[in-house]
Amino acid sequence: MKSPRGEGRIVIVVRKRTREPEGHHGGAWKVAYADFVTAMMAFFLVMWIMGMGQESRDLVQGYFNNPLGVSQEVPSGLNPVTAGGLFRMDPGSGLPGSGFLEERQLLEGLAHSLDLRLLEAGVGEVGAQVEMTVSAEGLRIELMELGPEEVLFDRSGHTLRPALQGFLQVIARELAALPHQVVVEGHTDATPFLGVGAYSNWELSMDRANAARRALLAAGLHEDRVVEVRGHADRVPRVPGNPLDHRNRRVSLVLPFLEATSPGFPASEAENPLPWPQGPLPTFLMEPVR
Repeated sequence: MKSPRGEGRIVIVVRKRTREPEGHHGGAWKVAYADFVTAMMAFFLVMWIMGMGQESRDLVQGYFNNPLGVSQEVPSGLNPVTAGGLFRMDPGSGLPGSGFLEERQLLEGLAHSLDLRLLEAGVGEVGAQVEMTVSAEGLRIELMELGPEEVLFDRSGHTLRPALQGFLQVIARELAALPHQVVVEGHTDATPFLGVGAYSNWELSMDRANAARRALLAAGLHEDRVVEVRGHADRVPRVPGNPLDHRNRRVSLVLPFLEATSPGFPASEAENPLPWPQGPLPTFLMEPVR
């Protein structure tokens, strides 16, 4: 008996597989690439810092230690001198005009640098104090006495003591690199002058300011940089509540903002700067070793 037609044939069925799109390979390579880029950035940052001078390194270190200028309190039992000074910033102490921002940062950098240099010169070890304040008038640097010992000047005299001469030499070297004008001020306490004749605290404060001016010039500051010398006697005390306080005997150096001394600066701001002292201001303060 014959089999049905087609029986015994092999039927081959070919099934075509549809290729579906493959998924992504994941983001593991991105993590490795980010690690590589970060390592390269850190390497070049280290190379850049190693090529800096010591002063630039100090400024960079100061920025990263306190980038926002927030108040830094010195830990209990640690003297501010050994801690590199006490730096306080007040965000509300705005300055007139937006063009002051870069110059203000420049003066704050100068104050940081002076902080380090004066500490190295031993300012806190001789019974003196240096206070640097950035305000609407510019940078004010004050060197004052803290006790009855004659640290800056002879009693009732205008002869500079060696300590003050050394501090002014440090300041002059730092100021020489800047274009700012310098105003020198002399102050006394309220102790009546016991000299002969009409010589008074007015003449004494002016003579002290002039002695400081001559010391700055001898240390390398150009003569044209000093534009004014002022003698305030005891009329602008550092401690208003105690006119006999030793801190009222001091020398002040003021670096006005460049815009305030330029022809294009508004007259109202140049002629009427904010009065000094004025509330809490950005202050670089170095206390003495007790």
